[in-house]
Amino acid sequence: MRLAATYGLAGRTLAVDADDDAVAHILQTTYADARVQNVRAAHHTASVRRLSDGRLHVRFDRRALAVGDPGASVPLLSAYYASKELFARFAVAHPLGLGFYGALVEVGGAAVLILGPTTIGKTIFALHLAWQGARFLGDETAVLDVSSSSISALARRPALREPALEFLPSGEMRDRVSGAAHVLETDRGRFWYALQSDELCGIAPCERAYPLGAVCIIRERACGFALRRIEIAQAMPAIMQRAYARPAQLAELAGLRRAMRHVAQYELTLGEPRTSAIAFLNELRVCA
Repeated sequence: MRLAATYGLAGRTLAVDADDDAVAHILQTTYADARVQNVRAAHHTASVRRLSDGRLHVRFDRRALAVGDPGASVPLLSAYYASKELFARFAVAHPLGLGFYGALVEVGGAAVLILGPTTIGKTIFALHLAWQGARFLGDETAVLDVSSSSISALARRPALREPALEFLPSGEMRDRVSGAAHVLETDRGRFWYALQSDELCGIAPCERAYPLGAVCIIRERACGFALRRIEIAQAMPAIMQRAYARPAQLAELAGLRRAMRHVAQYELTLGEPRTSAIAFLNELRVCA
């Protein structure tokens, strides 16, 4: 199957030409909500081809990407990781933006960027926040416009690994996710991707931009919840660590600091997700 489609992120567009069944499937499912129509000329272009040895050849704006290929024997899994890398490059290419690997929710008209190491529980925490009244924006890629301090998420349908299933907000959601059609068997258990709104009990990604109001850095998971307000100087190392590309010049770093100057910075120990979400939302509302 060959797929030619255009996708949007933070006001920019990417035209993708995918000549591979697995990649076309991932784009049509996982990134369906990021697709845009009637674009005359996209800001960026990309192509994806599967080579005779099973590896994927990915180009972004005519540059070949070094794409890791975990699970090469599982075409859908390799296609999933290749697509993630492609959209990460798309986020980095924004001329006024800084891309982050993190989840994003909206609370009271402002965005909250959730950062932390891989598998720490960012998606689960974001889903619990949404279950308690926040608006879910995305769980993978967020782009901060440093000139306006507004931020938006890539409208990628969420993904969950099997160990996360028990931490979902409700039994109904657990049942729906466990029965979802888009699932892969991996050496680490089942992996659900392209989770749709009905499978997440109404929760869906949104590409709308909001002013950045807070950054939440998840340091660790523990039995108990802990939260403290920190200064920007304390937060910057963790913020930079989760950026797709660090600012290369002092002027770029200064721009990031200016964008963050009125943003509340929190350091969080993630306890039981439901109580952690409720306590964090209460803190945000008190400080609003």
